[in-house]
Formats: sequence, C-alpha cells, structure tokens
Amino acid sequence: MKTMDWPRVFSLLAHELRSPAAVIGGYARMLTEGRLRDDDRLQAYAQIERAARRVTTIGQQASDLSHWLRPTIEGASPVELSVLVAQALAEVATPDRVVADDSVETSPVCVAALDRAALTSAVAAAIDAVCREAAEDEIRVRACVDGDADACDLLIGPDEVVAALPAPTRRDGASGPPMPAEREGLGLALILAAVVVLAHGGQLSTVDGRRDVMSVRLRVNSEGD
Repeated sequence: MKTMDWPRVFSLLAHELRSPAAVIGGYARMLTEGRLRDDDRLQAYAQIERAARRVTTIGQQASDLSHWLRPTIEGASPVELSVLVAQALAEVATPDRVVADDSVETSPVCVAALDRAALTSAVAAAIDAVCREAAEDEIRVRACVDGDADACDLLIGPDEVVAALPAPTRRDGASGPPMPAEREGLGLALILAAVVVLAHGGQLSTVDGRRDVMSVRLRVNSEGD
C-alpha cells in the first residue's frame, strides 16, 4: 500500500481518538468529584456512552484496516455495478441528497468483488465524504467505463460538476492524487475505503484537486477472476 501516507494515517487516528477520549475523561472526572447535579449527570452518562461508541467504531475500523492490508486476500466474484451503487446508496448517511445517474443504471459492467459488503461500504464512505464537503449540493454518482473495458470509474460530486467532467483515462487512474488521509471527523472510514479499493485492484482519489469530487476506480470482472 505504497500510495498511503502512513504517518498521516496514524496522526489522523490519534486525532480521531483524542476527542472522544477527552469527553470520557472529562465527564468521568466531574462525576467522580461530585460536581454535577442529577440532570447534568444523566447528560454526562449520555455523552460518555456516545463517545465510547465512537471509540468502538474507530477500533473496528482499525481492525478491518489490518485485515485488508494482508497480501493473501484473493478470489473475486462479479457484482453488477448498478447493484453495487444501489446498495452503497442505502448505506450513506443522507441518501436523499444522492442520485445515481443513467450511466450507472444502464451500465452492463460487472466489477470484481473480493468482499461485496466491504466494497459496498467503501463506495458508501466515499459518497459520505463528498456529502460532508459539499453540504449544500445534490450529489451525483456517474459511471465511466474505461476504453479497454478493464476498469470503470465512479465519479462522485456536486451534480453540475460531475456532469461536466470528462471521462477519466487509464493514465488518470495510474497516477492519481494521494489518498485523502487528512480528512477529519470520519474516523478511519475513508482510509479503510481507500485500502479496500486498493485491495480490489482499484483506486480512490480526488479529482482535479477538489475535496468535494472523488473518483472510485474499480476493476471490471473478467473470466479469469
């Protein structure tokens, strides 16, 4: 996984854990010192529970990340691109803001999935990241099939921007920008998504340096997979 900036990944992990840990520690200290009234104690317990769930989520993401970094994962099966996107849209936090255009619905492409659930969640995480950046826009998912039919791209971003983008080329996919490890507030979801897509022979990248437009390049399933 040479395309990952691992020092930045670990820095992000520390940052994401620091906030819920501070919440838990702060409220636990106030409870121990008896500084909270009855109503405030109930709120403190709720905040501690919420922060603990956050830590648990990040811990599970780290565990999943270690799984996908192993080089022994093999054995892909085909999944229709339209089905993959539909299932990913069902997982996103704000599905009412996201539409898949006709290029997805009519695509005859099947992509290679080592783990269908993990790949679906990776696409959903990329969509969630774009929704977070473009908070006021309707988000569109557009499919572009490589000319040699060995890869396809899902372009994700604000409706009008994605509609105007040219179809990516093989060169774009081979030398795309670094993985977006610096995004905060997502736990390790986007890092995990990038690693899952890489393990599937694809790439997760930003487009034209924009934080609100992402490309998910996926390997088209072949008879030899």
